[in-house]
Amino acid sequence: MTGTIVSPNYPDNYGNNMYEEYRITAPPYSEIKLFFDYFEVEEGWECEYDSLTVGKFHYSCSKMLL
Repeated sequence: MTGTIVSPNYPDNYGNNMYEEYRITAPPYSEIKLFFDYFEVEEGWECEYDSLTVGKFHYSCSKMLL
C-alpha cells in the first residue's frame, strides 16, 4: 500500500497557525516507511514556526460488557 501526504494548499504556502495531523496505520509487525521528495520549513528559534513530528503510538481497545 502506498500513499501521498501533502501540506494544505500545496504547492503554495499554507496559512499561519495551521495544525495538521495524519494517522498512518498498518497491520501488526509491518513497516511504515516515510520518504520525502522535498521538505522545507520556515526558519525560527527552536522550530517555533514549522515542525514535523513522527511518532509511534499504541492504542488499546477494550469492550465494555453490559
